Amino acid sequence: MKKIIITVLAAFIAISASAGDFGVTAGFTSSKASLKDLELSSVNLYHVGLTYRQSFLGVLALQPELLYNVKGTTLDHGLNGASVDVKMGYLEAGLQLQAGVDILFARLFALVEPYAGYCVNSKYYEAQRDPVKDDVLNNIEYGMAFGGGIELLQKVQVSAKYFRNLGDLSGTSVSQIKDDVSGFVHNALDRSNYGGVQVSFTFLF
Repeated sequence: MKKIIITVLAAFIAISASAGDFGVTAGFTSSKASLKDLELSSVNLYHVGLTYRQSFLGVLALQPELLYNVKGTTLDHGLNGASVDVKMGYLEAGLQLQAGVDILFARLFALVEPYAGYCVNSKYYEAQRDPVKDDVLNNIEYGMAFGGGIELLQKVQVSAKYFRNLGDLSGTSVSQIKDDVSGFVHNALDRSNYGGVQVSFTFLF
């Protein structure tokens, strides 16, 4: 997984050396884990970061992103009947390929984006308890996103995409887990990962 992150970051640096547009991006991340045996709810969080847009061949654009992206899920009716919120903040690098068409002062585009990230902040929240720092979930994430958007006056983008993390959220054997909340989260999210929708607002300079 480290090779994926290094490749995406290298592409970001290489593309940024050519003429193009830098920008800032921020928005909403709605995510939940995928698991059939437990009742899970979406968590609405956020992302913020930097981007760079390089157009080529008229209709295509390559737009790498470097984000701080917070994902999570709620485990309903979990430990002792109380819900447990899981929140994980990733330093995430994505390489977005856009294909679009110009209409007057706007550009409509579809996008596909592989991404990879590293978790820099992760905690569980249970009712009437202090947050528990995560030590059982995988720090490395990677996945794919698909979506589309509109760009106005070559400066403002509004986009939406569906994303799906790949791999497994649970990363520690149960025998190594001491805290009861951590053990519950590990068992609940075994063979599971995040999926959801991301809505972004991007301003190019």
